[in-house]
Amino acid sequence: MKSYTQPEIDALTPYNGLTVHNATTNCINYYFVNNWFEACGNCTPQPTQAAAGADQNFTDNTTATTLAANTPTHGTGLWTIITSEGGSFDDATNPAATFTGEPCTSYTLAWTITNTCGASADNVSVTFNHLPSTPDAGPDQIGIGGNTTTLAGNTPVEDTGLWAVVTGEGGSFGDPTSPTSTFTGVPTTDYVLSWTISTSCQSLSDEVNIRFWICGMPITDSRDSKTYNTVQIGAQCWMAQNLNVGTRIAGSSNQANNTTIEKYCYSNSDAQCDVYGGLYQWNEMMNYTTTAVVQGICPDGWHLPTDAEWTSLTTYLGRESVAGGKMKETGTTHWVSPNTGATNSSGFTGLPGGYRSSNGAFNNSGYNGTLWSSSENSTTNAWSRFLYYSSANVSRANYAKGYGFSVRCLRDL
Repeated sequence: MKSYTQPEIDALTPYNGLTVHNATTNCINYYFVNNWFEACGNCTPQPTQAAAGADQNFTDNTTATTLAANTPTHGTGLWTIITSEGGSFDDATNPAATFTGEPCTSYTLAWTITNTCGASADNVSVTFNHLPSTPDAGPDQIGIGGNTTTLAGNTPVEDTGLWAVVTGEGGSFGDPTSPTSTFTGVPTTDYVLSWTISTSCQSLSDEVNIRFWICGMPITDSRDSKTYNTVQIGAQCWMAQNLNVGTRIAGSSNQANNTTIEKYCYSNSDAQCDVYGGLYQWNEMMNYTTTAVVQGICPDGWHLPTDAEWTSLTTYLGRESVAGGKMKETGTTHWVSPNTGATNSSGFTGLPGGYRSSNGAFNNSGYNGTLWSSSENSTTNAWSRFLYYSSANVSRANYAKGYGFSVRCLRDL
């Protein structure tokens, strides 16, 4: 207990339960219910030393708690509120009283034990601060097909959530209070959405990025940041360029089942891959599976076309006898003259990338473009489509899997 002179005591800012030694009078001074009291001499028994219990901090929706002060042996106890408004005790004389307060409020409570010889006080802090669950707006969704997606926010525990558009015009939510609400927006628009979880005390937010994509817009392969044009042909969405992903290896070597996507570039020249895309053996393209409907080495959201899907394309374009011309790039910049029947009316923009033969030699750049399907013909052969410089036809051909051909990817439905 600190000792003060009378002038020092007069200068103190007192609070309920403050007890000091008065060096001037050699008495005990205590402040109780807005007044100073003094106890002098050898008065016994002194009041029981007050113990208000441990501090209590609630972050859920609790607004009432049982206090845990000590029971007096000498004297009577009384709970009082030192700081904050709106609290109450069911029985202020009970050391285990129930205290009820207001949400989002911190209280300092005093437990004071008093008898004729003096008073002893101790304080406890009680906080009712309902905190929200930590929000998680879910993963970014970039390049989503169409104009509607399902969001993936987390579910609040006891609180409420709300979606809002932070940036981007023309977006709307199916149910902005649902963590898995649908969101509809405008293709090509970059949206930032916030998922905010709130209680009466606080709000916390997390954000997610959304960008819708429609066929005809470019895509960017997240693996190497290469960009590819796309084209809608009937019900199918195709890459309008040959795939060019992976690390170039020499044409004299076979591509291997390892952790690296390997490609051939015609004449072992990177510049050829930049124009015509890579050349891939069938197993490498398939990522060493034989399942026909498979992503293989295509970017996420895309897959390797099956033989049936190639047939759907050529049928839509008027069948094989004329489909080749509608698929070939026009002119003779890349195709050898006469590039018969080439109109590229489909927008497919087929190129004559040539091929790598099973013995490692490169052949026919400018003359033909051969594109794998993911469909086997046998354990050693697979189906492909063949475009030729002197024909408007597209041929369905069966080749050994060891050849290196071009690859086009088809958008997942």
